[in-house]
Amino acid sequence: MRVSSSTESRHVRQEAEANTFAIELLVPRSRLKPLLRSPPDLEKVLKIADEFDISKEAAARRYVQLHADCMAVVFTKDRRFTYAERGRGFPFIEIRQDEECTIARVAAGAICEVDEVDASDWFAGNQDAQLTAQTLGQAQGYAITLLCAALPDEDDDPGIDDTFERFDRG
Repeated sequence: MRVSSSTESRHVRQEAEANTFAIELLVPRSRLKPLLRSPPDLEKVLKIADEFDISKEAAARRYVQLHADCMAVVFTKDRRFTYAERGRGFPFIEIRQDEECTIARVAAGAICEVDEVDASDWFAGNQDAQLTAQTLGQAQGYAITLLCAALPDEDDDPGIDDTFERFDRG
């Protein structure tokens, strides 16, 4: 018996709603506020995982969802892309599942320093973005990488304003 696509999409939506409800119960945003005020750092993710007794993966996803900075968390296995969770405003990541990623080589349990990385390694547009990465090495080749983007401000484009000023000089 085949399940209709509307039934499947309703089930997917209901599961997403249940997951959202569960993470809000397990890790209430009000209790994370002190950790969200400081610059992004994977040490905060480890602290969330320990304090709330959740997986590092769930902690990293929650951290990215709630932090005010423009960031994403990338999950890899043997330096190959598994999936990513993007925060508000973070550009689409142009890497396909199982494609090799440019991430730091880090021993299991170690966190590398925050380093500037080439934005073109991660997304096609926004090459003007300044992008930093920090990676947490895990057992069996797994890793979590925190990407933070400083995107060019659209207001910095003099195009329309400059044109207006030239015609307004009279």
